[in-house]
Amino acid sequence: MATTNLQRTAEELKNPDLNYFIAFKIDLKEIDKAKIEQKIKIALGQTDCSIIQRRLWELKDDIIQVMCNDAVFDGVSYKPNAGARKKEAEVAKAFKIKETVDLIRMLCKVRKTLLKSELLTIYYAANRSATYFTEEEFFQAISFISGLGVKIIDNTDVKIPFDKFQKADKLLELFKKQDLYDCLGLDKTASLTEIQDTARTVYQEFQKASDLNKKQSGSQLVGEIKIILCDQQVRKAYDQYLAIKKQVWDEFAQRRNFGIKEITMSEYEEYTQTVISQLKISTEEAEKILAIGCKYFQLIIVGESNSELPKGNPEAFRYCPFCGHRLNESTGYVYCPYCGEQLR
Repeated sequence: MATTNLQRTAEELKNPDLNYFIAFKIDLKEIDKAKIEQKIKIALGQTDCSIIQRRLWELKDDIIQVMCNDAVFDGVSYKPNAGARKKEAEVAKAFKIKETVDLIRMLCKVRKTLLKSELLTIYYAANRSATYFTEEEFFQAISFISGLGVKIIDNTDVKIPFDKFQKADKLLELFKKQDLYDCLGLDKTASLTEIQDTARTVYQEFQKASDLNKKQSGSQLVGEIKIILCDQQVRKAYDQYLAIKKQVWDEFAQRRNFGIKEITMSEYEEYTQTVISQLKISTEEAEKILAIGCKYFQLIIVGESNSELPKGNPEAFRYCPFCGHRLNESTGYVYCPYCGEQLR
């Protein structure tokens, strides 16, 4: 009759499912012995009949020694306070980081642009059950991305409250108005005082309506006017939203409505130029705005640029000195859309 190994084999030590921090969802910095023991006890008490669960039950004495007594087995007996828990934590971190790095390498094979918000989603997912590594360690581990010709667009430091703007759009449709300024009968250069005074007047007009639905919708619309146009930062974002709504956001919304989840790099470049042209902003700013829109409308950027060499103008293209991709010089890139390095 075969004997049961009371410690993990060399092969089992390579299995993330048999790492004690991962198996019992314990934070790497947890040092409270009672909390650790409680988590282990609860997990081992579950009626899961999987092979991993049965093996963990067989290893329960080793688990307690390593996780609670910090003990190392020297082949004969356990030596307490010998650093076993720290070693187990280091292995757990390595397992989890490798898991996320492998996922991102796979994404890099099919995509040349990643949003920082997407990467953060992967980071949070990896640390959902317990904290295995920090955000700083995560981005350090995936610093290889730029070397693969993949660009990361930071869409986390610019805020566009699409939910508010789209809610306002639906309310405006009921009253057949183009935008919030049109609802107030004011120009986009109207002062805050003019907006506040006119909003009160419009609200009073809505309250006179005999149609209850119109009265309630009108009240909601005035509420959105106050939220959007009476806050300087939100109003600026709304003005930008209106400037590119038909050419960009309405098309993004249409894609989402038809279940289209991808946007090609060449399409992305065209939208970037539209945003630059309409808002008179830099390439970097335009890319951030588009990246936020891609996240909201659930679109991912795929493929490479399909820009073709213009006939009779061979000088219109150059190559990125960092990643080697061919760039259309006429677009006036400040940053390479593939690796993110500054070109000028």
